[in-house]
Amino acid sequence: MQGENYGLLLNGAVVEDGILKLDGEDDQVDCGYDDAIADLPTFSVSLWMKANELSLSRTMQMIGQRNLTSHTWSFQLWGAHEGHLTGFVKGSQANALTETVFTPAAGQWTHVVMIYDDYGDRKVHIFMNGIEVETIQQSQVVGYKIDYHSIPVTIGDLEGGGRAFDGEIDEVRIYRRVLPRWEIELLMTEGGIRRQVP
Repeated sequence: MQGENYGLLLNGAVVEDGILKLDGEDDQVDCGYDDAIADLPTFSVSLWMKANELSLSRTMQMIGQRNLTSHTWSFQLWGAHEGHLTGFVKGSQANALTETVFTPAAGQWTHVVMIYDDYGDRKVHIFMNGIEVETIQQSQVVGYKIDYHSIPVTIGDLEGGGRAFDGEIDEVRIYRRVLPRWEIELLMTEGGIRRQVP
């Protein structure tokens, strides 16, 4: 985990050799609610993920600010849509939803990035292994971006459970800005060397 800042490990989540390991049942990391990472109008999320297995019926959240009843944003593998890499941001009149055509391979490290800019096109942009990926659907926030101030940012599941991730997550970074392509490529290249990703 980036910067040795793990948050609060819950329900048996463990960090081994700096890598977060999640059992797919109820493990998660509660990162808390902090202005530095929560309710950001513009943000980028970068992480490495390796799913032990992919479910075509169960959604697995990698990171987000969400529970089963309230939703600010989330980055997930959408089970009902073949595990497609998907990002979501809640709007007052319409939501930004981006579903990609890709499902990361189980058992392999994949670098993924989600970007949202409330002052830009108000759409979610998703990169996988340094490349912005093709989308099946992409909508934009209409109205104002909804922020639920009581929901913490969590890694590996929703707050309270219900979308548990089965696998490993590493080098989680949340930025208060839009990452340029060269920086996304650099994060992917540097992390790929460490993981011997071709």
